[in-house]
Amino acid sequence: MIDVGHTPDGIRQSLASLKAIYGAENWILVVGASRDKKADEIVGALAPSFDTIISTMAHHKGADADGIAAAARKANPEATIQIAATIEDAVAVSHRLAVSKKRKLYVAGGLFLAVEYATVARGGGAEDLKFF
Repeated sequence: MIDVGHTPDGIRQSLASLKAIYGAENWILVVGASRDKKADEIVGALAPSFDTIISTMAHHKGADADGIAAAARKANPEATIQIAATIEDAVAVSHRLAVSKKRKLYVAGGLFLAVEYATVARGGGAEDLKFF
């Protein structure tokens, strides 16, 4: 499931819909945010609902993955958090974890993250996308 919400309120609404439609169990969160958005609030709204989190940085306008991970740790100190430096790394790590743990993936936090993740998961390159 890939969510393109990129505001704290949009994230909260999307997360509520995810839980209502698909259930709250067996998800891995792949999270990132644009550096011009309220990353701490976005991650803070998402992280408490997941026990496994992969923080990453979109190629276009992405906030630092270490900062995203710090926000996730603050919001959910009990979660297992991994840092993926690039979208390509995030796709590879998340897919391996999803298969090995028999979990579903929820990619959320930013528009660029969502589009890049979907592109890389289909075999494309994030750097090939032209937004501006």
